[in-house]
Amino acid sequence: MSLAACDATPVPDRLSDFDATYAMQERFGLGDVLVFLGSCIGAKNPTYPGQAACTAVIYSNGHGTETQADFHWNGKKWAAEPTQSQDLLPYPDPRLAKWVK
Repeated sequence: MSLAACDATPVPDRLSDFDATYAMQERFGLGDVLVFLGSCIGAKNPTYPGQAACTAVIYSNGHGTETQADFHWNGKKWAAEPTQSQDLLPYPDPRLAKWVK
C-alpha cells in the first residue's frame, strides 16, 4: 500500500462543475451562474501543488461564454485563479460546444 492511496487531497480530475461554479463565483464575483468544465491540464507556471488549468463555460440567462481558469485545492475547498495556460488549452474547446450559444 502506498501513502498516496491514503492522501485525501482532491486532484483536478475530480473537480466537479459544482466546485468550479463555487470557486469562480467566489474569486471573480460572479452572481447567479453555472460553470461547466471542458478540458483540464496541468497549469503552466503553477503556484500551488496540483494546480490545473481548465476551459470552462460560464452559463447565465440561457447563454454560455467560454473562458479559462486555473483551479487548486486550498486545503478546504477549490479556488480559482486567472490562468497563464491560454496557449496550451483548446479554444474554442469542442467539449464545451453544446453550452456556448
